[in-house]
Amino acid sequence: MRNHDLAIGFNEEPFDNFRHFNDILKVEEENSCQPYVIGSRQFDLLELTAPMIFSCNSPMGKWANFMNGVLTIHENLIEKRKKENNQNFTCVYTEIIKREELLNGTILVDASKNETNIEPGIPTRIDFEQFVVFCRDPSGYHFYNKTWFNFQPKLEKLEFRKSQKTDGLMVLIVTGMSHNQAMRHLKRTFSFASKHNFLSFSMFNQRSIDNWENSMKLFRTWRKPRCVTFLHSDSDRISKHFGDKFDFHSQLYNNFNRKYLGHVDNCITDGRVTVEDAVSLWVNSTKAFHNKKFCHFSLLHLDDIASPLDGTLVNLDEVLRDSFQDLFDEGILANTTIIVLSGGSKNSTVYKTESGKIESKYGLFLIRPSDRLRTKFPGKISSLSKNVDRLITDDDISETLLDLMTNFEHSEFQRSLFETELSSNRNCEDAGIFEDFCICSKRVELGKKTQKEVMKSLLKLIRKEFSMFKCISKIQIDTRNWNVRKFGHYFFQFHGNLTTERIKESGRFSNSTVLKFHGTARFSTLAMVDLELKDRLKMEKLETKEKISDKCYQKIMKAYEFN
Repeated sequence: MRNHDLAIGFNEEPFDNFRHFNDILKVEEENSCQPYVIGSRQFDLLELTAPMIFSCNSPMGKWANFMNGVLTIHENLIEKRKKENNQNFTCVYTEIIKREELLNGTILVDASKNETNIEPGIPTRIDFEQFVVFCRDPSGYHFYNKTWFNFQPKLEKLEFRKSQKTDGLMVLIVTGMSHNQAMRHLKRTFSFASKHNFLSFSMFNQRSIDNWENSMKLFRTWRKPRCVTFLHSDSDRISKHFGDKFDFHSQLYNNFNRKYLGHVDNCITDGRVTVEDAVSLWVNSTKAFHNKKFCHFSLLHLDDIASPLDGTLVNLDEVLRDSFQDLFDEGILANTTIIVLSGGSKNSTVYKTESGKIESKYGLFLIRPSDRLRTKFPGKISSLSKNVDRLITDDDISETLLDLMTNFEHSEFQRSLFETELSSNRNCEDAGIFEDFCICSKRVELGKKTQKEVMKSLLKLIRKEFSMFKCISKIQIDTRNWNVRKFGHYFFQFHGNLTTERIKESGRFSNSTVLKFHGTARFSTLAMVDLELKDRLKMEKLETKEKISDKCYQKIMKAYEFN
């Protein structure tokens, strides 16, 4: 495939989503710390970022329903008994219990032997927090197995914790997820977020690649007096260290699914995708707390979905988008804040590439302050909004979450993004980021000879880019004010113009039309001026143009219509 084919046909993610929130030129030009934002044209990533959708099909069917603490077996079990002329098709429920803890911290679980029969069509209150339903045929074969999490019994015991404040916070932390990876694969989610008052921070510089170090700060932020708390994690390590500190913790539920109900290729035997089940549980906890009018905090930590393969993250997209829509429709976002956050880097096939090494340093920080906060604290929301294109770190986010969870009632969180408008001159040294992890690029001076070689290579590249348009007579590059910077790669922005051919029509020649374009190119070493475009060229539309030149102009603009 030729370069111009890639330029026109290749999916423009992540920048389609990036544009929903941040002005790329503002990010790259206004900040003294100019980041190297990975574009869609990074050829070393093209074969590694395709979506990888999990397919989970199950013949199990839907035999039970559980809502608000009440379990009901579907009446089609009666039909099954009649059809088979056998009454020994039965359903039972029983508690999921802890059996023992291994030396490595793994919790072994089992289903209690104290099973309770439940007849179809009879709503039954369940007093267990984490339980499983089994339906068996006369031979003892399980034709239905499904786990459930029940918030109602413990919430009734926690009534004394209620207060006048019913604010909520939902946090999703995804280990190994970079900013651009999220932009590539969470398309539906970001489309929804861009229309519903979410803010996305374009320069979140993860301070280290140690997920444990990054996450430790974030987990401490749950300590808000009297709030009801929930944790779900697919990591035994996270569960072991933090689970007991939360009012509700789904470790038994999760480990039972993992051991007994499949968990093969990210699927559960009833057809659920594991990440979909995790998000649903996270959302259900918030609904349960909100409906009972508790102040609440629900944390979902996913350790496996974003790595080692980049494209598996796409499986989070639809369920996350639909869940946000559901929360919005039910009015829960009126007093509940949502945060989606990177939890540090992890081994990934993408991170082994040159572009991926750069990309891994960029974390995702997506936040939607609740409607109540936006109304009550417009000044703090304004400060937060002004920081979306500023260099931020894990420490800044940690203080922001603490500030949020204490309802802005303490003055010690001076680094909170709600309290301080960061300077565009902020650099990694100011932010306490070591050079090895810094996303800021450094300016490089090119010698005249090198600059001439780079210009020659760039002109050749641009001509190839426009080679499909036979109506172009001349291409020029502006060599003034070059700003070459280094961050893993050497890269620079450039401007130029192209001139269309004069066309003879009705006995006369048209005037030539001059179109302006700009872009960013990169090369790996100063000795090798083997350039590639960092992303697609950007064409500037003309306000007026010769009608006779429309055809050529329109062809070019159509090819770059997504700029």
